Amino acid sequence: MNFSVDLLHTVEKDMQSEIGKLMKAVNVSSFSDINQGVLQKLLKGPLVNFLSSIVNLMDSNMKLCRSAASKIDQMKTEQIDMQKQLINRQQNQIESVQKTVKNEMKSWADVVKKNSAQNNQLTTKTVKEAVRSVNPAVMATLR
Repeated sequence: MNFSVDLLHTVEKDMQSEIGKLMKAVNVSSFSDINQGVLQKLLKGPLVNFLSSIVNLMDSNMKLCRSAASKIDQMKTEQIDMQKQLINRQQNQIESVQKTVKNEMKSWADVVKKNSAQNNQLTTKTVKEAVRSVNPAVMATLR
């Protein structure tokens, strides 16, 4: 028996129908009114039929419960597998971002070092040119 909500509703309706038949047979209006005294008033034949029907319904219900439990276990396993896949994808994305950031930081660090070295050379050269253009006599003393 494969679990389905429709099958669950069918078994529930069957059980309610049997309880309704019993309530009618013993002339009570509520399920809670059924007790030993009321059931003893039933003839043996109808009581045996009712009991047989209830036993069959209980068997069907137990099979349905086992099927539902199996389905729940299967869905739980699938959910855990999907969560593991999601975690792996997230870890791969994090590693990729970390690698990209590390490479970009290294690239920026290299650019800064290169620019710093060039700026130092440019600064010295620029100072000499500035001094040369302002006072050629001072430049002669710097050589």
